[in-house]
Amino acid sequence: MSAEPTAAAVAPPVGPAYPAPLMPPPARTPGTNRLAVWALVTGILGVVPPLGIVAIVLGARALNQVMERNQAGRRLAITGIVLGCVAVVVWLGVAALSIMNTEAPRDASGNVTQRSSMFVSDLAAGDCFDSGTAEEVDWVTVLPCAQPHDSQVIAVFELPEGPYPGVDALAEDADAGCQQRGAPLVSEDRLEEIEPSYIYPADEDTWDTDRTIQCTVGSVDGEQLTGSVLASTTTRTT
Repeated sequence: MSAEPTAAAVAPPVGPAYPAPLMPPPARTPGTNRLAVWALVTGILGVVPPLGIVAIVLGARALNQVMERNQAGRRLAITGIVLGCVAVVVWLGVAALSIMNTEAPRDASGNVTQRSSMFVSDLAAGDCFDSGTAEEVDWVTVLPCAQPHDSQVIAVFELPEGPYPGVDALAEDADAGCQQRGAPLVSEDRLEEIEPSYIYPADEDTWDTDRTIQCTVGSVDGEQLTGSVLASTTTRTT
């Protein structure tokens, strides 16, 4: 008995391909995003320094929420970020200008009237100041001489132009110049309590632009001085 023939497997007909159904857009959250509104408000009020940064942070978070929730407020968030950035830039500029302005308040006689920070190169004859314990300083705190202070400038002069003489020769010139110009200006009754020193250009680059020597005095025992050590008849000269 012969085997019955088996039918060959036939693949089903291939129909036309259809794209997968599109996902529906996220449901729109009604109303305007609150963070976007606050970003705009804080950006407008960015004249207060911290609020400019707050506006940037709120605006960035608001943009994320607006996209996730399909919510209104994108333009408000962007505007808040822009205003916040402008406020930060303005305040950085104001801060830079305030740092560059190192003029201390002075009275009609040129005496400092208020505690202030300034570049050491801006110290004038008669100024009393605190410099800390560092050997080389760029900034000092100048203050009225009636307040306790570390040092006082008693004279200021400029060395003649020429090649940089080196630290040792420069120190000798500074010491000699201060002895000649500064020592006679100190009140005799304070000579025993002070120790002379001087501030001079720290390197060749500084020498090329500023050859000023500032003659200073400090306390011999390391304590702070109070009151000016200059004779009462001394005038403020450089």
